[in-house]
Amino acid sequence: MIRNEVCNKCLYRNMFSNHIVYVPPEINKTDRLIIAQDPGKEEMREGRPLIGPSGQETMKALEQFGVSRSDVSLSNSCDCVWMSEEKSEEIQLEVINTLQTDLGIDKLATKPKKSLFEQLLREQCKKKIAWEIENYNPKVILLMGKAAMQMFDECPYNSIMQAIGGNFKLNTGQTVYLTNHPASILHAKSQESKEAIRKEFMRGVECFVKHEDQKNESPLYIRTINTYEDLLEFTNLIVEQPMFAIDWETTGVDFLSDKITDLSVAWNENEAVVIDLSIITNTGSQTANEAITSKLDEPEWKEAINTILSCSAEKACHNGYFELLFAWKYGLKITNFVYDTMNMYSNLCEAQTYPKDLNALLQKYCNMTNYDGEVNAYRNSVKKVTLAELENAPFDYTFFGDTIIPKSVLFEYAGKDAIATFRAVEPLKREMKKDGCWNCYWEERFLPYPTAKMTFNGMEVDLTRGVEMMEITEKISDEARNSMAQAYLEFVDTLPQEKRDQYDPIIQKVNLIERCNLQLSGCVNAINPKSFILLDALFNNLGIYCPNEMKTETGKQSWSEPVITHLLESFTQDEFPIQHKALLAKAQYEKINTQSSRYLFNKTGEKGMLSKINSTTNRIHSLFRAYGTETGRPTSKEPNLYNITNTEKLKDLFPNNYKQIDIRSLFPAPPNHKIVSMDYKQAELRILAMDANHSQKQICDNKKIINGLIKYIARKNLEERGDRYYKPTAKSINMECERIWEEVYKAVQEEWAAPMLKFFIEGLPYPNMDFGRADPERYVVVEGIPYWTDIHSWVASLFMEKEPWEIDKNNRRKAKTVIFGLNYGMSDETLASRLGTTTQEAHNLVVKIYSKLGNIQIYQRFIEYTAISTGKIQNIFGQIRHFGSELTHHNLREAIDYRPQSTTSKLMNRSVIQIYDLIENMIPESGVQMILTVYDDFKFYCPNENIDLVVPLVKEIMEQPIPGYNLGLPVDVVIGDRWSEVEEEKEETS
Repeated sequence: MIRNEVCNKCLYRNMFSNHIVYVPPEINKTDRLIIAQDPGKEEMREGRPLIGPSGQETMKALEQFGVSRSDVSLSNSCDCVWMSEEKSEEIQLEVINTLQTDLGIDKLATKPKKSLFEQLLREQCKKKIAWEIENYNPKVILLMGKAAMQMFDECPYNSIMQAIGGNFKLNTGQTVYLTNHPASILHAKSQESKEAIRKEFMRGVECFVKHEDQKNESPLYIRTINTYEDLLEFTNLIVEQPMFAIDWETTGVDFLSDKITDLSVAWNENEAVVIDLSIITNTGSQTANEAITSKLDEPEWKEAINTILSCSAEKACHNGYFELLFAWKYGLKITNFVYDTMNMYSNLCEAQTYPKDLNALLQKYCNMTNYDGEVNAYRNSVKKVTLAELENAPFDYTFFGDTIIPKSVLFEYAGKDAIATFRAVEPLKREMKKDGCWNCYWEERFLPYPTAKMTFNGMEVDLTRGVEMMEITEKISDEARNSMAQAYLEFVDTLPQEKRDQYDPIIQKVNLIERCNLQLSGCVNAINPKSFILLDALFNNLGIYCPNEMKTETGKQSWSEPVITHLLESFTQDEFPIQHKALLAKAQYEKINTQSSRYLFNKTGEKGMLSKINSTTNRIHSLFRAYGTETGRPTSKEPNLYNITNTEKLKDLFPNNYKQIDIRSLFPAPPNHKIVSMDYKQAELRILAMDANHSQKQICDNKKIINGLIKYIARKNLEERGDRYYKPTAKSINMECERIWEEVYKAVQEEWAAPMLKFFIEGLPYPNMDFGRADPERYVVVEGIPYWTDIHSWVASLFMEKEPWEIDKNNRRKAKTVIFGLNYGMSDETLASRLGTTTQEAHNLVVKIYSKLGNIQIYQRFIEYTAISTGKIQNIFGQIRHFGSELTHHNLREAIDYRPQSTTSKLMNRSVIQIYDLIENMIPESGVQMILTVYDDFKFYCPNENIDLVVPLVKEIMEQPIPGYNLGLPVDVVIGDRWSEVEEEKEETS
């Protein structure tokens, strides 16, 4: 029986009862209500909500916090599910118009749009939800999923992922918490994703369950300062504190144009002051920056704020990178900024499945729930300030972004931000020390300074060259289309007349041959290299098919860049000239369009890198995140300066004009300056060699590790010999251990990469070197004996069966790929495909390389064994990568990569911190501007007259010995007028 009066009267429910399954809510004697999305198959069969897989996930989550099914009431956004096979357009239209009639909408629909049906049903079911809340009278509600969230007009959040752990108040007084729907856990593709999504779900459930505890928290004292006298009094108090947290609120995130509205400061766990720094001077303005004047423009206010920020107390922030940028914009100085809670959290949780957003931090370390509900209500127009309210009391309002908001609302949020920061520091420190990553963080605590400084300085851009490049890329794009058309017409010309029709399919009402002719006659859009229908027909007719393993998830042919690159290796120019021409044209089209749309302008001019040139500085200010990857490397965005296509790839695709389209050529040095590039020479290979020997020395007498390693290698050997379903037995593993024990034990006693390390330090002796043909950059002479020092040309000499000085650039480049791949676990099959040889020949080459460079393979097995046995890998700097208990083949590859990559990253991070101190504090008059770090490469602008002073000082910092190894990495220095110049020279020598 339907007791809900709204559902009883619903025309949709009554008129289509034969098509619908109704699942009533389950109401218990409790003040907690959970609202899910729609009933699933199990729910419809049993007529009860949340008893299927999603319901089971929900009950497990509740039980972890001591709550049973009987302790909550359960409902759905919509209790009805269409179960009839009847889905004709007529009945769909009838359903839509029935809903519109019930909702009092006079205008009837003429087309059965699914989106309209969902919108109408949601509006109808909102009445059902309102009736349930009024009659069941819950005090606290949990919404699971987007559909449930959309039932409430008061909800201030735009997305469920933004809202997890958050809450808002209904007009009727109930507190509503939000989380993702448990079905999202079930739909995750990997175990890692499942765990990440489950933790997000659990976070929202925990907030809901612990609602009463949160209500009983200690009260927070947040005071507002808006007079200069009160500011001076507070300044005298705060500078005496040993540590405090700070947080700006601003009109936006662009430090160059946006303004600071307030500074919040917390010096204990329950108390904060918000310094009001904004005054609305133009109530008629449409934008925040035009409406607001900042008190930081007044000298006395600026001096007082600077006294707070530059005092000797330790400072903490949620995101110090932005705190620094906005401070520098106003000429302020933040000193002794040592705690960045989001960086601490990211460092602690690196590569784990923990959520890393602010809401998760609040709950885990601050004993606080998400407090941005009311701020978001204004931001998302759930609540609005009228112009009359603003004009009557402009001092009571400010801006959050371009949204007018009461200062009382924003300042409460700002004060809580500062308190949350203060609260997070100590528990984060304790957990980091327990986890073993504290020392690593502490050594790099000042990393936000150089990353913020690179953003602050920005990079010069040659806009004239950018416009020229746009014209060139458009011309190349047209040529690529024409080349595809020419290739197909050349192929058709080889066919007998009677077969031509068979190879002339109709593509969107136009024959393919006709399209090709139209393209060549000037209709540049006739051939669309992004049309899957056209590409399938064109390539398949040419005998080119996407490999099965590279097809899309739905089984369709993919013509993405990796597929085309793979096919180009198979369809060589010598054997398949027409097919190669068509594939190369497709590759050129994709690459040139990426260059154009991502880095120049798109057709409307609204996107692309050049659209991000700041009008004040005429520079691009990329945003850098200090801890952006699992290996600890910074990341770059808006624009991303790290994934610009390198010159080598451009040379392959555009041998005649690659310099004209190299995006790096858009970045010149300022007048009377040079770009200096300082690059660690073969950093990851050198560190791998050092780390391999270091690891071997640590375990050579540890019998427990050695026995565990032998057992692991035995298991791997058996698995690799069997098929993919084979699982070794304990008996077979023991027999394999006996067989390999002596060999592995002996290998563990020998330094794993001593020959490689010796190569890097001394080189290999070649007494009979041909000095006339040898590049002087690739050898040294010691006591009359020449030593070859370039490992890449030496590796190429092994598979080319030539002397190292006989190797050309292309084969050296191929060897560079090979040696990096081998050191990071490349299979014999992959190597064979890269070199165009058989798997056996590739294997023999691997054996030859390893016999010369050391036993890197056993080092790789040791890393895999460590990751599996401990669930984590730690580099020498103390940075930890957690892998968990279930390791896939992909995870093991990442484990092998992690130590050399992360060590290189940490070495660079620590170097740029010292370089920042050198430039800003020791030689501030030098005029040097830090602009970029790209992996193991550091770049800066330097005035011409100071290059001889600065370069040796920076080089000395970068070449310091790595702790624990007593060896540093050599640095190559390249100086030029444009980024492209230094990059091309670096690629020739690295």
